Amino acid sequence: MTERIQSLYKTHILELAKKADQPSKPEKYTHELQAYNPLCGDKFVLYLNIVGDSIQDIGFEGYGCAISKASTVLLTKVLRGKAISQVENLIKLFMELTDERSAKSPEELFSEDEFLAFAAARDFPERRNCATLAWTELKDQLDELA
Repeated sequence: MTERIQSLYKTHILELAKKADQPSKPEKYTHELQAYNPLCGDKFVLYLNIVGDSIQDIGFEGYGCAISKASTVLLTKVLRGKAISQVENLIKLFMELTDERSAKSPEELFSEDEFLAFAAARDFPERRNCATLAWTELKDQLDELA
């Protein structure tokens, strides 16, 4: 892990995780997804308001470690207002960002520091499930949402 990624990991993960303590359940939503990791107990409910082919609003409630909370905050932050086709691509890139087998450098996938912080999961594969918990659930359910 580069020093930059290590520094981003320390600052952005903690900063994003703090935001998870603020309720973000939208008043109106069309879909509810359960993201649960029985191995560690992390559990989130994602609430999506999908209109047409885009996510008009998204939020969540739940609990977990700092990494899973931060990742879920980032997911809700970046997917709000996005078309489903854009969401599919962002999920794919995020999954590759955290995959230690990826041939691409983190910087080839994302330029934003908030995303790059999660590249640290490449060096800690046991934390990858934490980083990708909500993203994986959304990916698994995406076909049924549109």
